[in-house]
Amino acid sequence: CNLDGKNTLLDFKTKANKEKCTTYPEYYMQLAAYRHCDFGVDKSLLPEKLPKIVASKILFVFPGGYQLTETNHDDIAYAAFTAQLAAYRLIYELKKAST
Repeated sequence: CNLDGKNTLLDFKTKANKEKCTTYPEYYMQLAAYRHCDFGVDKSLLPEKLPKIVASKILFVFPGGYQLTETNHDDIAYAAFTAQLAAYRLIYELKKAST
């Protein structure tokens, strides 16, 4: 969406109440990975070029309100995401080789 004149990726999280609005590291990694995507799919599931995303935020929604949280850790979050992806691929290949 466009927030304050910037293409912004919003991640909606529903919570039971405001006290449950905890931002986990996984949320940052998820948004950083999405921000690095070049293509998505449209309603017909056809490839579609994505606009350049310049900001990402988490929107917690709970009964009676909401809380908008900035995610300004894109570089380190993306590095953490790619490291975990590499670890997953290694584990997958090792398991495949042992069968």
